[in-house]
Amino acid sequence: MIKIKKLSSVLTILLLCVLGTQVSLAHACQVTIGNFVWEDLDGDGIQDNGEPGIPGVTVELYYSWGKFLQSTTTDAFGEYYIDRHSDTPMTKNVYIKFIAPEGFYFTSPNQGSDDEVDSDADPLSGETEFFSIYLADCPGPYDDDFTRDAGLVRVCPSIDIEKLTRGEDISEPVWVCRLGEKPQVLVMRYTGDNILSHHQDPRKVVVSGDPGFAPEAHIIAANKKVQDLHKAKIFFDGNVALGDTFGIDATLAGENKLPADTYVHIFDLGGELLQTIKFHTSCSQPLVLGDQYGGVQLVGFIGEHGATTGLPP
Repeated sequence: MIKIKKLSSVLTILLLCVLGTQVSLAHACQVTIGNFVWEDLDGDGIQDNGEPGIPGVTVELYYSWGKFLQSTTTDAFGEYYIDRHSDTPMTKNVYIKFIAPEGFYFTSPNQGSDDEVDSDADPLSGETEFFSIYLADCPGPYDDDFTRDAGLVRVCPSIDIEKLTRGEDISEPVWVCRLGEKPQVLVMRYTGDNILSHHQDPRKVVVSGDPGFAPEAHIIAANKKVQDLHKAKIFFDGNVALGDTFGIDATLAGENKLPADTYVHIFDLGGELLQTIKFHTSCSQPLVLGDQYGGVQLVGFIGEHGATTGLPP
């Protein structure tokens, strides 16, 4: 998409400058922020030819300390423009917040090297990073900013929930953190394997031991190592048969969302430790349905505000 300055803003400024000091400068010079919210059809985080704009998306402007300034919605072409005026020179730090419509989640931000065709929205909050706008008296400098864009990916409507919870292959990976919420519950399947097949940084995942396909295991999920379970927050504690599911549930420890790291300790029914798994559970690392961490597989998700995917019937 070619970025074109909002012509009406430029003409207004030039006209008022020509008229001179007899005209009030309260709204003489302005900065316009924009300008595109699009459907990222291939999920690559970059605006490609043929990818359409999304109309009716709410876009909000805030000062960096969180004070709301104004809002608008995208037009029929997915474009939006927010004008800021001043009669005194000033520099302000601000940010944009995009509100994802139902059925969409934000694509990966800051992809590629061209800031004019990437997405700037944080996948969880929908907010951009802070940026500065400079407001000056006419005929001083004014710099419109049309690089504040957001890419949205449509949630796949054809996900086979039963297939997911059986741990079968799916045609496309489901990145649960892109639903815009941090995990409150992760539904795991006890597979008894000793396999690492996941999307997280390998340095963030630590697995020791092997459950050896034990037909039934006692599993404890917590925020501490096994030697510190006496002072840990417990997210699950129970017996699980091979092939069955269990939930790593933050609410069992009085929390609304899971911590950065969660430990899954797998014991035999006699109390012998078979395997310990440590993986990242706060969405600063990817969580993808079907990923395998040692003897457990991620098959479902409940977010902190109720978003769900892949849960058993």
